[in-house]
Amino acid sequence: MDISAPFSILLGLLAVVFIIIGIREVIMWYWKINRIVKLLENIEENTSKLLRKNKDKNSDIE
Repeated sequence: MDISAPFSILLGLLAVVFIIIGIREVIMWYWKINRIVKLLENIEENTSKLLRKNKDKNSDIE
């Protein structure tokens, strides 16, 4: 059995995977999706901090 055929198929599949990942990154960059996700995560984090801060203030009043 010739080993070059399975190796060629594997190499081809790896090339396709890397091309798909590269295209995905370009699409994400173009539509600014990565930046939007980061901004939403920051908003969520800040909201959680604010809620905890307000809870602490309310418990001090009681």
